[in-house]
Amino acid sequence: MKYKFPRRSFGEGMTSYALEHLANPGRRFFNPSRAYTVSLSSEKDSLEQWRAYCPRSGGLALGFSTEHLQKVATDQGFILAPCAYDEDTHVAIVQQIVDHHLEIWDRRQRLDTPRQGISSHLVRDLITDVERFAPLLKHFSFAAEREWRLISPLVEERRNEARYVHMPSQTGIRQYQVFDLLTPEHPVIENPPRDEESDFLYSPAQGFRPVIGPNVDPTGMVEAVWMLIPRQFGEVWNIERTASPFK
Repeated sequence: MKYKFPRRSFGEGMTSYALEHLANPGRRFFNPSRAYTVSLSSEKDSLEQWRAYCPRSGGLALGFSTEHLQKVATDQGFILAPCAYDEDTHVAIVQQIVDHHLEIWDRRQRLDTPRQGISSHLVRDLITDVERFAPLLKHFSFAAEREWRLISPLVEERRNEARYVHMPSQTGIRQYQVFDLLTPEHPVIENPPRDEESDFLYSPAQGFRPVIGPNVDPTGMVEAVWMLIPRQFGEVWNIERTASPFK
């Protein structure tokens, strides 16, 4: 990505220094941080995604209202936002982050040279913000997925108060951070009013809606899903089935 930083006597030195450390993580002056992400899609019934993410025996998509996810994300310090797929938007996002930190930098006392006395904590804060929002910047070839992402607070310490689970994978043990779909502040998923149009990932009529994918036994899947849905997920008006045939 090409970005021309404003020529400010101090901020330019700070951003150049930050870029050097982003390009060479091994040279960082602080422990690298990491963000955990959850990938979602506003496309509820895509044959391409059924094939890519579900086993041949069948799949299930779980739809949650954007409104509810925003609330529980805020409760847990997560960010929920749609991915950006075009380069102009990528540049605009990075520019907004950089301009914010340049404003903070410009409040400092003027120095003689751009690189003199650069404060490491300001550079770290800039790098941290770029790293946290980077998962929202995706290549245009993935645009059909219409992806949203839940992004966790950045984790800087190897052991902290965050909850983790560990699962085996083809590449070894994988670590995941726990995200709660229900929180003490929002213990149930509420259905929105039927006559009110809101922005939801899957359906404007239900706070939670499952969609049965291509399946050898869709009727059996519907029955199983009905039995598995927790009461806290609210009243389910409809369990949809994919428009794509199994074969």
